[in-house]
Amino acid sequence: MSLTSKAARLAAIILLSSASLVAACSSSEDSTRQAATMKDTTTAETSATSTVRVGTNGQYANVNGLRMYYETHGLENATARPLVLLHGAFSQIRTDFSELLPRWAKDRRVIAIELQGHGHTGDIDRPLTYKQMADDAAELLRQLDLQNVDIFGYSMGGGVGLRQTSRSSSRRSRRSTWGGRGGRPSRSKDSKRRCCSSWGTPTS
Repeated sequence: MSLTSKAARLAAIILLSSASLVAACSSSEDSTRQAATMKDTTTAETSATSTVRVGTNGQYANVNGLRMYYETHGLENATARPLVLLHGAFSQIRTDFSELLPRWAKDRRVIAIELQGHGHTGDIDRPLTYKQMADDAAELLRQLDLQNVDIFGYSMGGGVGLRQTSRSSSRRSRRSTWGGRGGRPSRSKDSKRRCCSSWGTPTS
């Protein structure tokens, strides 16, 4: 092999090695940028949820003779409907919604209610019924001037939510229940479909 051929071959090897090195560096930079972007996104999401703390922003309202406790979180002027949370029996906001509430409050206003004889809301001398609790929740929403809302109720709260939305024909509310039933279910297929259908996890 002539000296010229050897030089040409060596030059080709060096050129290929340089191209491979550039490609490897470019791929490494892309991976680094992607990792940084994912980190920034995760940090932003964590920051958004960490600013919402269940147990804060609590207020009381006088509702049907009851001093009812509720919390408001999230965005006041969000485009999504406000979300109303109703806890289960022998429970409270912190117990049922401490993990979920910060996530839902990232892009909407969330109102979490503690019903009669639960959490911060004391008991009074009157029957504890689905009807009464539904009336209490509806009155609180009236005082807060909330007419177009989404309602999510867990267990007993699901039954309260079903009672409330079926009784409040003037309020355009959607509801989702998780393990809840209020009163005797109707034998009518139309009535059952109207009062007991669920549209899943609260969305806008």
